[in-house]
Amino acid sequence: MPSTHLLPLAAASTAEQRLQKLAQMGRPFHCQRETLLLRQGEVSDQILIVLQGRMRVYTSNREGRQLTLAEVKAVDMVGEMSLDGGGRSANVQTIDPCVCVSIERKVLLDFVRQEPEFAMDLMCRVIARARMATRQASDLALLNAYHRLTQWLDQHAQTDEGNGLRYVPKIKNQTELAQQLGCSREMISRLMKDLEQNGYLKVQGQHFLLCKALPQRW
Repeated sequence: MPSTHLLPLAAASTAEQRLQKLAQMGRPFHCQRETLLLRQGEVSDQILIVLQGRMRVYTSNREGRQLTLAEVKAVDMVGEMSLDGGGRSANVQTIDPCVCVSIERKVLLDFVRQEPEFAMDLMCRVIARARMATRQASDLALLNAYHRLTQWLDQHAQTDEGNGLRYVPKIKNQTELAQQLGCSREMISRLMKDLEQNGYLKVQGQHFLLCKALPQRW
């Protein structure tokens, strides 16, 4: 596998170094943006290691409504939830053109025996994703669309040290944001427009400027 697909080992964390070492034992491949790589419900004994690009992990229902669960970037893995032999719990689709490596379950288990520390890496990844799923389930159950949106804005806001103002990178695609928040695109569009018309945020270049504290209720 060309070394340019991997981060320099000196710049990678110990966990990333182990993941890169595992990647050298698999089958590398390239894929274009918006390629569906893993399908919810399918049974497979393979995981994917992402070396370049970004992927979206999401669920969908029969009506086609989607909920984004996570965004996976290099260097990380996806598909490990099916290692118990069950069906995949979510879909995985590329956001950008990606470089990936396919790893068979047998290869992964052999690697764990060779590198026992990797078992802890894997467990930490599973725990982190379980925590994220729990938090998302709680938000969907307890927060309405407005609270989910304002929570997202607060989480992504950055403060300009020069003037103390808070900015949020401009959303390129409201459909993607709606999928992350479990709302309809129309609802998100209406809420953003209402906040702008009432002076709470303003489009400024490639950012949203948060002009004043967002109200607790709408």
